[in-house]
Amino acid sequence: MKGLKTLIILVIGLFCLTGCGEKKLVCTSTEDEDGIRMDQEITVTYKEDQVTNVKLNLDATATEEAQEYWAIFTSVMEAQFNDTIENGNEEGVKINMDTDDDNYRMNFSMEFDLIKVSNEVMEEYSIEEIVDSNATIEEIKANMEADGYTCN
Repeated sequence: MKGLKTLIILVIGLFCLTGCGEKKLVCTSTEDEDGIRMDQEITVTYKEDQVTNVKLNLDATATEEAQEYWAIFTSVMEAQFNDTIENGNEEGVKINMDTDDDNYRMNFSMEFDLIKVSNEVMEEYSIEEIVDSNATIEEIKANMEADGYTCN
């Protein structure tokens, strides 16, 4: 009986450590355009086919031929998201951008907690298609792969 209690406690602990049934779909893509390499990773967290969180991570690096345009690239990214970053993230949205101008590198991340974020914000950041409430996780995966991502 003592062994059974220990087993039950371990199983409950395992479920809680793994997000109590949450699973993740991770999709990646690499693009080289005009001398800028962009490695993207989109992580979709879901529970029972219901998407609960979406995180986009983008690492960009300029090749030598694109370094003269690096300032323009980073300023466009900053201008697009600076209000949100400076004025505090909107409810359910976290945006972070770090640039290393000396090494021509940038990391940009956006995370959406779909329990808290509004439909208007999802439309504003164009993630409503990823998290279509009627789409299954397999449909989301198929759409991401059709867009050139490799998914696990």
